[in-house]
Amino acid sequence: MKRKRKSSNFLERVENHKKLRVSYFLIYLSILFTMAELQNLSLREAELRDAEQIQRNIFPNKTIEQIENRINSAHKRRIVAEYNNEIIGYAVLAFRTVPHAHTALLHSLFVKENFRNVGIGRAIVEYAERLALQNGIEILLLEAGAENKNAIPLYKKLGFEEYGLLKNGYKKDGNYKDLALMKKSLGK
Repeated sequence: MKRKRKSSNFLERVENHKKLRVSYFLIYLSILFTMAELQNLSLREAELRDAEQIQRNIFPNKTIEQIENRINSAHKRRIVAEYNNEIIGYAVLAFRTVPHAHTALLHSLFVKENFRNVGIGRAIVEYAERLALQNGIEILLLEAGAENKNAIPLYKKLGFEEYGLLKNGYKKDGNYKDLALMKKSLGK
């Protein structure tokens, strides 16, 4: 009787192993599909011609004129993620204007809902890091809503560390919210 139980136990383990292999294979296929899709993704600095799409896809409560004024800012770079000629992601990289500044602030990172969790946020952050390095930045600062349970783990995976919390750091829908303050050394 014990032999049958061992044999049955062994067969269960074999079946579980087969299921696990199939599961890993499906994850692998999903990663390959995502990588193929991301090949159609382009990251670049925003241009005036992008204002209408940025308004429609990212900031519907802002006017075209407000967005154009932001794009023309001398000390801030607007980064857009474009997929099949549609802007689906956005971020702001703000440079300090004081002499000898070696920090920049990445904020307002946004990815359209149906494009989330496929690596676009990561791609935007990595693009911002390269842009910061090209401009002599050594430390990249970042602010994220402290309640944002998707963004903060991503930033930590990308090497950012939390160094503080700004209580009531921003206001949304009339309510004050806390900001997690994060930073990453970019080398040097």
